[in-house]
Amino acid sequence: MHKTWLLADKKWIMGHNNRFAPKGEFKFVNGVLEKPDEPFFFRDKPWERNGIGGITMLLEDGVYRLWYESWGGDECSDVSLQLCYAESRDGVNFIKPSLGLIEFEGSTDNNIVFSGKHNEYMGFGGHCLFADPTSPPEARYRMMYLCSVNKSNRPEQFLRHMSFAYSADGIRWTNGVPEFRSWINPPVEPFGCDCNCVVYYDPDKRSYVGYFRTWSETDTRGIGYAETNNFGHWPTPRTIYEADELDPLTTDFYGGADTRYESGGDVVHYMFIPAYNHLTEKTDMQLAVSRDGEHYKRHERKSFVANDKKYDSAASYLQHGIITVGDICYVYGEGTTVKHNEDTEGFDKYKGCLYRASVKKDRFTGLKTDSEFEFNIHHFRYEGGTLEITVNADIGRDGYIKCALVEGNEKDVIGFTESDCTPVEGDSIAHKIRFSNGVPGEKYRGVDFEIRIYMKNATLYSVSIDQ
Repeated sequence: MHKTWLLADKKWIMGHNNRFAPKGEFKFVNGVLEKPDEPFFFRDKPWERNGIGGITMLLEDGVYRLWYESWGGDECSDVSLQLCYAESRDGVNFIKPSLGLIEFEGSTDNNIVFSGKHNEYMGFGGHCLFADPTSPPEARYRMMYLCSVNKSNRPEQFLRHMSFAYSADGIRWTNGVPEFRSWINPPVEPFGCDCNCVVYYDPDKRSYVGYFRTWSETDTRGIGYAETNNFGHWPTPRTIYEADELDPLTTDFYGGADTRYESGGDVVHYMFIPAYNHLTEKTDMQLAVSRDGEHYKRHERKSFVANDKKYDSAASYLQHGIITVGDICYVYGEGTTVKHNEDTEGFDKYKGCLYRASVKKDRFTGLKTDSEFEFNIHHFRYEGGTLEITVNADIGRDGYIKCALVEGNEKDVIGFTESDCTPVEGDSIAHKIRFSNGVPGEKYRGVDFEIRIYMKNATLYSVSIDQ
C-alpha cells in the first residue's frame, strides 16, 4: 500500500492538544515553477495570424493532445475564435495535422476542428474540454464554450451565453449535449464567461464542476463556481474568490484555472490565478490552494509565474491541468508581449505563444521552517512486514529531517524514536527514512501510528509510506 500526505496546508498536522503538539515556527510557501527560455509553440498558420491561446492539454496513451484557440479573421473578439488541434509524442514538438474538416478562406487544409461560423449559434471562445469518464462513447469528450445568441425581439442584438459540444474522438464535434431531446429548453446557459472557463467531472463530488469569471457589484472581476449533475444545465456561478484588501486596489482576477491534483491518494486543488494590474496592464500568475475546490487561500501574495521572459513580458496564463510524468509535473501556459489594451497588429512572434513549465512532483506548495520545528503527521495503520517512509524535501545547509513513530495512545515506539533515526540532508523527492531497528515487526501489526517529523532549515512538500 502506498499513501502520501501533501503538505499543502494544515490538514494533516495532528496532536494539537497533547504532548505531541507542534513545536516551533513554520509557514507554507509556494514551490518553484521553472519556465523555459523559449516557447515550444508559435502561430505560423494563416488561421492563427491574430494570435493563439486558451489551451487544453491531455496526455492519452502516450500522446500529448493539444486543443487551442486561434484568431484568423479580421475580427478579434471573445467569440470570433476557432478551435484547433495538434499532437506530440514528447509534449514539446507538435504536429498540426491537416484534418479537412472546416473551411478557412476557401480551404479545408488546416487543423481547425470547431468554429463559431459553423455551428447553429454565433461565435466561439473561452472553451474548456475534457474526457468524461461517465459519458457514453459518442460523448467521451465534452466541451463548454462562450457563444452569442440573437435576441428574439431584437434580431440585430445578441447575448453572450455558455454552450456545449461533444465528440467521440475530440476531433469531430457535435453542438449541444447527447442527452438533449427538447427544443423547449435548448442547451445554452444564461450566463457568460469572457475568458477560458474550466469544467470537468470531479470524482470526489461525483458531479461536474465549473469555474467561470464573475463580476462583483463594483465591477471587480473574480472567480465563480458552479456544480451540476446534468452537464447540459448549470446554475449561475457564485463568486468564491476575488482580490481582497491585501491586494493592490488595481488588481483584478481574470478567471482561475483550477486543477485537481492527486498524489498517493491525497488530493489538493491548485488554482492558477491570472492577476491583472490595471496600471501596468500586465498579468502574472498567483497560486491558491484548496481541499474541496471551493474554499481557497493564497499562502504567498507574490508571483507564482512572473513576467520574466521575453515571450511573456506582458502576460502569462497558466492553463488548467497538471501532467505528471515520472518525477516531474508539467503545466502548460500562454505567453504574450501584448499588453491588455494594446493593438495586436504588427507585433512579433511572441504575440501569442505556448510554453511548458515544470515543477518537481508534489512541489507546488510546502511547509518551510528556518529554525527547529516538529509535529505529528496524520495516522496510518501498520499492516506488518516492510515499512518504508520517504519525505519529499529540500533541506538547506546545516538542516535536517528526522522522524519517529508514535502509537495512537501517545507512546513513543522504542527503537523508532528521534534518536534512532538517521537524519536526511540535501534535496530529494524521496529521502528514505532509516531507523536503527529497521521496521516495527509483527508485534505492532494492526497498530495505528503517527509519524513525528523533526526538521530544521528545510521545506517539506510531502511524506509517503509504502508497506
